[in-house]
Amino acid sequence: MPAGRLRSALTLATAATGVGAGALALVGSSNAARTARHAGSGQIVFVRVAAGPTLSSALWLANPLGGSPRRLTVARPKYGQLQPRWSPDGRRIAYARLHFQSAKSDPDLGELRLVTLGSSASRRLDRAPSRQVDLSPTWSPDGRRIAFVRVNLKCVDTVNACAFSETWLVNTDGSGRRRLAATDIGGAAWSPDGSRVAVVAPPRPPFLWGQLELVEAGSGGVQELPAAVGGSGADWSPDGSSLAYSQPDGRIAVIRLDGSIPAVLTSPPVRVGDLSATWSPDGRRLAFRRVGGASEELYVVNADEGRRGGSPSVRGLAKSWRGHPTGRGLLSQRGGKSRLSTL
Repeated sequence: MPAGRLRSALTLATAATGVGAGALALVGSSNAARTARHAGSGQIVFVRVAAGPTLSSALWLANPLGGSPRRLTVARPKYGQLQPRWSPDGRRIAYARLHFQSAKSDPDLGELRLVTLGSSASRRLDRAPSRQVDLSPTWSPDGRRIAFVRVNLKCVDTVNACAFSETWLVNTDGSGRRRLAATDIGGAAWSPDGSRVAVVAPPRPPFLWGQLELVEAGSGGVQELPAAVGGSGADWSPDGSSLAYSQPDGRIAVIRLDGSIPAVLTSPPVRVGDLSATWSPDGRRLAFRRVGGASEELYVVNADEGRRGGSPSVRGLAKSWRGHPTGRGLLSQRGGKSRLSTL
């Protein structure tokens, strides 16, 4: 693959998984494994991009209540360190490291790494085969396994049947790596008890969108949710009975695991989409991003009624229910500044 096409494919892969310019990694699910602010440590981990002729980035830590950020990992030229995810105990961070260069560097395109707080040294968790990248690490609730998405860039320039992305599992010591299912590129969501992983299946012709599926982490058994079409950005309710997700038309919906008709909670304006729905700890409300053009706002909706609540004027590029001890606050960030808003 020519270098230009390889870079385009890699840009597609990273943007679709929430690491491209203007994208947002979820910050503040009811599952601590998916947060970029950990309730126990009280810190935020974020990506700082280094200016210069070559792209590079490193992970930094900050206290939302003030103080100077401190560097966690070392930036390397032409390497991007992206998608940081806290372990449930708040002691470790999993992240993706990508090598942005030419096609000659295919073997070094991407790997998953772990770093422990108090140390800038990281260790490799998984390394993708040639012309593949591993992205979107997601911790199991017990902190023993990580689900991730493996993107196969060989599929970009082939007319043959090819699994463009798959969800894999690996133990945090690097053992037990195995393929879970062929899935959409958007990533996986662990159930609160760690027994299942919610994914979006690849679309089946003639349909343009896949559907939500629940895959047993142990056996690989699949429960289809055909009514949940699209299903991007799925998030489990705290009691594990429902999933919130974004439909292809940009509306937030909630579906119960019995496969009943989804309840649609939002109706964004034309050319605007509602994304990244996140449950409050009590399961009564959902926070989400409303994105349209260059604008982005945070909204809150009641999960049982579908009426917008809170303050639609709360803005930012990140959010966290865990920013407030009662679960009634949102932590937003823009321009390197944090803001805690009470709902």
